This record gives sequence, structure tokens and C-alpha cells, in this order.
Amino acid sequence: MPRIVLLRDIQLKTFAGKAMMKPKVFSTDKQPLVMVVEDNEDNVIIVEYLLDSLGCRVIHEIDGTKVLPTVKQYRPNIIIMDIMLPGTNGIDIFHQLQQDPVTSAIPVVALTALAMIEDKECIQRAGFHGYVTKPYTLEELEQVVVYHLQQVEAFYQVT
Repeated sequence: MPRIVLLRDIQLKTFAGKAMMKPKVFSTDKQPLVMVVEDNEDNVIIVEYLLDSLGCRVIHEIDGTKVLPTVKQYRPNIIIMDIMLPGTNGIDIFHQLQQDPVTSAIPVVALTALAMIEDKECIQRAGFHGYVTKPYTLEELEQVVVYHLQQVEAFYQVT
């Protein structure tokens, strides 16, 4: 079962010498749910901390084979997905999500160490909604996440 995390008690107050605490971007009555698909625990801690500082709830999944059922169960507003996962890859998981009418509208952002031009082109051709290369700045990841969450929020306000 994935864990849902609100990192209110985390002691990580700075990262690379900078204060990380930011005002909440989303109100607590509409806390977006973000799924993080990542196998590196250190990366997960940083991403979850950033998402919590934005006012998001977080689901974390390591096992690529469990992503589709977890997404169907929790219906996150956005998915942040590592591409290189044990036993599978994020592109294959993305294709599975796109083929399912229940999950196909959920934006998926690739968070990857694959930084070669060919890698980026492959990920873009696959249809990911965003692409962030490791190592990344917190500001870069925040910008991509907030943009896609605002797009989702605007979509639901129109429909």
C-alpha cells in the first residue's frame, strides 16, 4: 500500500544553505494530491518536502507494477515519475496510464537523470506533460508542478 505523507514534522529546514519553507500555494480545503513514482528515498524526501510546502498531499510508489492500480484508487491531480525504475521504466508506465480512460487525463511529469538530447526527445515524443532533469533546483521543480496543478484546477473550474 502506498503511503500518504504530510511532511509537517520533517526537520529539513534548509537545503543547500537556503531556507525551503514557502507559503502554501494551494489552500488546505483544496489540497491537490500528487503521486511521486521514485525509487530513491533521498529524492523522495526532497520532492515530498517541496510538495508539502506547496500545500499538496503526497502518495509515494516505488514499485512500477503498482502504479496503475494506485492511480486508479487515489486519482492524483498530477504524477511525478522517475523514468529509470527497478524492473520497468516510467515511459512504459506512462503508456499504460494513457491507454486507460480513468487515468489518461492526469498530467505526468518526468523527473529523470536521463539528460542527453536523445533522452529528452524520447520522453517528449512519449507525450509526458513536463520534463525535469536531475539534478534540478527546487525552484525548477516547483515551477513545473505549480503550472500543471494550476492547469488541472482551471480545467475543473471550467467543466
